[in-house]
Amino acid sequence: IATNEDETILLPNSALIKQNVTVLGRRGDLYVPWRRKIEFTVAYDVPPSRVIAVVCDALVRAEIRHVARAPEPEVNCLSFDASAIRYVTFFWLEDPAFDEWTESQVRLHVYVALARHGMEIPLPKHQVVMTPPRDPAVEREEKLATREEMLGRLELLRVLTEGERRAMAGEMVDCPYVAGDVIFWQGEVAESLFILAHGRVDIYRSAASGSQAGERVRLATMEAPAHFGEMGLLTGQARTATAIALDEVLCYRLDKKGFDAIVVARPELAEALSKVLASRQAANDATLQSLDAEARARHAKNRAEEILRRIQSFFGLEP
Repeated sequence: IATNEDETILLPNSALIKQNVTVLGRRGDLYVPWRRKIEFTVAYDVPPSRVIAVVCDALVRAEIRHVARAPEPEVNCLSFDASAIRYVTFFWLEDPAFDEWTESQVRLHVYVALARHGMEIPLPKHQVVMTPPRDPAVEREEKLATREEMLGRLELLRVLTEGERRAMAGEMVDCPYVAGDVIFWQGEVAESLFILAHGRVDIYRSAASGSQAGERVRLATMEAPAHFGEMGLLTGQARTATAIALDEVLCYRLDKKGFDAIVVARPELAEALSKVLASRQAANDATLQSLDAEARARHAKNRAEEILRRIQSFFGLEP
């Protein structure tokens, strides 16, 4: 056997019979690429999904000798280390004789791809940062102001006063998602509303409820700022659709307990909210049933009355 170090190793037949022998680049009579891996790290301030996309795209586009075009290179998030997130890239080597040179070339491409996008490969380090702590009250005020401004841009919540929006902002919880995350499934029990602050979310409806039952129809793609899941908050109704993150998403989740006091204090909000909800549901139904504008308007009016009754019942309001 000739090695990459220009050495020749003689293996007696007895050794071949008694021990496992690994044959690189062969499967029977077929020549197949040999899978190799290279690990690298990137600082925590870059989302893993972005690192994976950047490095994978760079390696797929690059022309590196002895790297097979198929299968294409892969990049995976491997672990969360003390100073950085660790990744591993897999590529397939066509000629084992050039393993070290090819691995070096792949590392070069990984390095420059990260450099082009300003992604740091950090060294292990310990930092002592001497900065005065921020006033928690100031941080809370900034967060509330951001959320309150977002709420004021949503049609559903424009009927609220400034004070009511501020109270609602204080009850919301940050919920980040990445592409492919299911925010909720159709048919799930729900008592919450989601405010889409960043990113895009696809809304689907299936012929049957359940995690993956029935053929799905995409009703809409929500882009920030937007809201979805409001029927769960206002009526306690099970989810009528499935919401899936299309890319990096930040939502604010508002549960019933955070909205309860506002509706109880101002029962007239129920009617205004029911009209907005009915209009959206009519549009969704039109997507499924191809209703014209006039039919959609009639449908929305009837639906508004039904939703109003549900809101009043859910919050214990007098009709």
